[in-house]
Amino acid sequence: MQIAETQEYKQLVVSGNPPQEVLVNTWEEIIKKNSTSSNNNQFYHYIRTLKAYEKVVAEYTLIRTAIIILAFKVDQQIISDLTARGYKFLYSNTEEYDAALSELVRRSSELTTRIRMLQSEVANFKGESENAITFEELMATLCVQLGFTVPDDITLARYNEYKKIIKKRSEPKGK
Repeated sequence: MQIAETQEYKQLVVSGNPPQEVLVNTWEEIIKKNSTSSNNNQFYHYIRTLKAYEKVVAEYTLIRTAIIILAFKVDQQIISDLTARGYKFLYSNTEEYDAALSELVRRSSELTTRIRMLQSEVANFKGESENAITFEELMATLCVQLGFTVPDDITLARYNEYKKIIKKRSEPKGK
């Protein structure tokens, strides 16, 4: 339990000095085995959700930093890195460059939606939020209420618009 609270994986070491990655993998194996034997995967799901949260926050930080730098100058290394990560960045003229920056801003907004959902899930696992639901539960509910499949990369603004549509549908016709 102390390792779970402090994340000091060196407590797992009996002898030697293994790299941090080996310690983390060993800890994850212990959690998987515990989850299987106790038929309770909650802690494993918590760790998985926390890792997903950290990954999305890192991606968001990288994109927002790239936007700031690219707003001031064309940086080939950053553009190459963004392209390798799956972001299209055309810049043969000023209009394309501005459009590519705008698209980066839009995609970073999508990441903020995902960050908020994962924060809610983490709070739910910690018992900090009484009515928190997971991203998957929220998306499933939204799809059922709207009657069509909503893409996972939904922005917060689009989510709010969908909620307005749902609210309008649920109001009595005489209003």
